[in-house]
Amino acid sequence: MSSKLRVLLLGATGNLGLRLIPALLSHNHSIVAYVRNTPKLESLLRPDLLSPLTIVQGDATDTAGMHRAIIENDCDALVCAAGTVVLNPWGISTLPRISEAAADAAILAARDRGGKALRCWFLAGMSLLDYPASTYFLADFVPFGREHIQTMKMLQSKPVDLIKWSILCPSAMRAAAPTPDLKILERPRKHGLLTKADIAPEWRDHLLSVTDLEACADFVAADFESGSMQWNLRRVGVKEKVV
Repeated sequence: MSSKLRVLLLGATGNLGLRLIPALLSHNHSIVAYVRNTPKLESLLRPDLLSPLTIVQGDATDTAGMHRAIIENDCDALVCAAGTVVLNPWGISTLPRISEAAADAAILAARDRGGKALRCWFLAGMSLLDYPASTYFLADFVPFGREHIQTMKMLQSKPVDLIKWSILCPSAMRAAAPTPDLKILERPRKHGLLTKADIAPEWRDHLLSVTDLEACADFVAADFESGSMQWNLRRVGVKEKVV
């Protein structure tokens, strides 16, 4: 049975967030865009994409603000696509702080609603996946991505009955076209991704692969509609199929 959800979207003005908007709408989900800069979002979207959205202005590190947005807009789901990734070992990423604030907001809302847990997707990278047949993460072998381990451990510490989380772990993401063609989709697109829980799919060429931002957005939107718990409490490796 398909599910039509009301989704709190964090990071709606970012590369993935912008592409999640048409993808989620094509699956008949409703979107509550939680953004720091409303005029920026309005400048990035055509009127036909902007008009279906409920826009709430706030900071993605503000647990109370996100909790309020979930309750006041009766959200069933959350996508955390906000935050910055660092590509050097001495940089500081905002991802762990934002992810924890979002998770705590979802848990508070679940408690307010008698234990009804939100379905939540968080964004990481392929470095969070396991190195095959070992107890190591890929992040143990590359100088970036350690912040994703912090996010995973945080989520694993949360009550499993109060938040239904998954972590999207794509290979390097790119835009399908140099200029994104953001428009209402007549029908959902098929994501066409290889997927696997906890380790990279088709491991042999993982470091060289890329994944379209649009495909990642389509994957998340389709998962919400499916209502499946296949990826619950898992890290999910995704990448393009090699033809």
